[in-house]
Amino acid sequence: MQRKQININDSIGKYLQPIPNVNGKIKIGQLLNHSSGIADIIFYPGYVDTIQNNPNRLFTPEEILKFIGPRAFAPGARTEYSSSNYIIAGLLFEKLSGQNIASFIRDSILTPNNLDSTFFDVEETVLGTIAHPWLSGVDIDSMPRTAMSSSAWTTGAIYSNAHDMVKWYDAIMNGRILDQPTFDILTDFSQPVGYGHGINKSKLDGRTVWGANGAILGYRSKMVYDPATKAILCVLMNTHLVDIEKITRDIFSTLNNNITTGLSENNFMEDKPLIYPNPSSGKIFIDTKNQEIESIQVFSTIGQVVNEFRNDFSILDELPKGVYLIKIKSNKGVFVDKLVVE
Repeated sequence: MQRKQININDSIGKYLQPIPNVNGKIKIGQLLNHSSGIADIIFYPGYVDTIQNNPNRLFTPEEILKFIGPRAFAPGARTEYSSSNYIIAGLLFEKLSGQNIASFIRDSILTPNNLDSTFFDVEETVLGTIAHPWLSGVDIDSMPRTAMSSSAWTTGAIYSNAHDMVKWYDAIMNGRILDQPTFDILTDFSQPVGYGHGINKSKLDGRTVWGANGAILGYRSKMVYDPATKAILCVLMNTHLVDIEKITRDIFSTLNNNITTGLSENNFMEDKPLIYPNPSSGKIFIDTKNQEIESIQVFSTIGQVVNEFRNDFSILDELPKGVYLIKIKSNKGVFVDKLVVE
């Protein structure tokens, strides 16, 4: 939507044909921040059974929208997540752009950002190995994904892994996907429950974080971004029987307790050491700004120390490609920054 000049305050009826049980006066922004009041398709009687009983069925977006029931509340009255919002947003994108959304995502996002393990299921070829989905303690990998993924479409048909998801959040949070005005819309958390236009704001281990949750038959996901430290955490599970919220809290707490000590709002910017090159393909250098360095540690995204040294440079050849956090302790304080190894 960034490429075509439309307004998030435009009504969806301005661009789309009438949809049963959907008020055409609903604003585009209300789809994205879940204040539309449109009923969630997953609560429509028989929706889940239809998928499980007809796993080879290929849904079209128009067929999916038939599962929308009577409105949950008046538009703008409150905020409540609904998968239907993102299905309609997907239709809106294809209508305005004239492009297939899976092809657009591939050409404009996945390929340019080297997200090589991410694909739009059903509409694209499977990339890599897919973890078996477990539902109620049963491995349902033998069940075809056609109905499940085509019915989810723009609300949950994309498959990825933790490495790609961290790279994706790194790209979007650091200005490589959206221009500043569009990023400001994404991170407008003015809704009472903290919904932005695609992500939400919440508290985790005493810190304000941004992110999103996801769930589909046999899978769960949770993304966390800490805007203070730029730490990114991705938790993916192929079961619903494990408490993903607790696991996320435990991992984030480890990160929080080990690498953010001494951070302040200003983060001692005038004294902050300069790390270069970053991203790096091997050796990094650190301009210590004449400080007395006590320790330099590199952490994985789960809080493990993967490298430790005292010099102003280090060889990182043995580290797998990915996003890390580097913690520098000096006589001027503790500094934390993101480090990307390519």
